[in-house]
Amino acid sequence: MQQCRTVSLWFLKTWLLLAHPAARESDPEVTPARWDSGSDDLYGRMVTNQPLPNRLSIWVTRRAEEAPKHAMAQHIPLPTVIADGRTIQFRAKRAGVLFLDVSLVYHPGWEIEHPLELDGRALRLWPRAADTEADFASLPPVHPKVMGWLKGPTLHLLPGALGSANLPPLSPSFDPMELLPQFASGGGW
Repeated sequence: MQQCRTVSLWFLKTWLLLAHPAARESDPEVTPARWDSGSDDLYGRMVTNQPLPNRLSIWVTRRAEEAPKHAMAQHIPLPTVIADGRTIQFRAKRAGVLFLDVSLVYHPGWEIEHPLELDGRALRLWPRAADTEADFASLPPVHPKVMGWLKGPTLHLLPGALGSANLPPLSPSFDPMELLPQFASGGGW
């Protein structure tokens, strides 16, 4: 169980560094996406040894080489949120390592309902209860194109809406129009 936590922290710190805007690749042919902005405290915590914030999540799937013939791709939109005087751009960093596909997602104050986790094809590594094991071998193979992250709309949320337990989770069926008028202001998207 401690091994799962160690692996989770390694993925969390490594993927954060891969996403850092100042990161450089040793291979000039590789140009992965960088997070052009973000919360400085995400990186500062790595050098101060403070606990990492719970506004990050990591999911892993076992990588399948061949796409299923009739698979329907699912996408979760990651919005830019304007709330309580702040602008927060939700982000994802996704990369493969060995037989795994790993997604790190920055989503402060808004839960995500990952469809592959719900049906047992993805494993959430972070945050994860300290006393639970992670069985990578039992995950069925999933082609990387079955589930993805999209840039979502800009949402103007009402004061106090971000972080509310009543805010519906981000998911493939997420429709920003459903947020009106309970959570979104007239500012538009």
